[in-house]
Amino acid sequence: MRPLVSLLIVAALAGSACSSDDEPNTFCENRAELDGAIQDLRDVNVLDDGVEALDTQLEVVISDVDTLRDSAAELQPEVDAVKSSVESLRSSIDGADSVADKATALTAGITAVQDAWQALTDASGADCD
Repeated sequence: MRPLVSLLIVAALAGSACSSDDEPNTFCENRAELDGAIQDLRDVNVLDDGVEALDTQLEVVISDVDTLRDSAAELQPEVDAVKSSVESLRSSIDGADSVADKATALTAGITAVQDAWQALTDASGADCD
């Protein structure tokens, strides 16, 4: 009986990188939500969709970063880097005068967001894949 209990404990601990005791897979779910939000941000066409679509998607990304941060205590530096890159992108976009300039700011700034996202994905490993 003892070996079975030990095996169950080891199996439970092995899956803990992507789950908490309260809500299994919360981190993985939050990571997937943020991944989708970043993809959607990248896909915004400011010239066709308008500045409002860009602002709305930026808010979604920022909200999803905050949600992920709450479920990823061990990855705070990486999550903070994603948030910082998104805030920098938002600043660049807000500072642009025309719609065309905002589109250029998005194109230029999304690379930093994607780089920070990739670092977070790499740091969290394949636990959620």
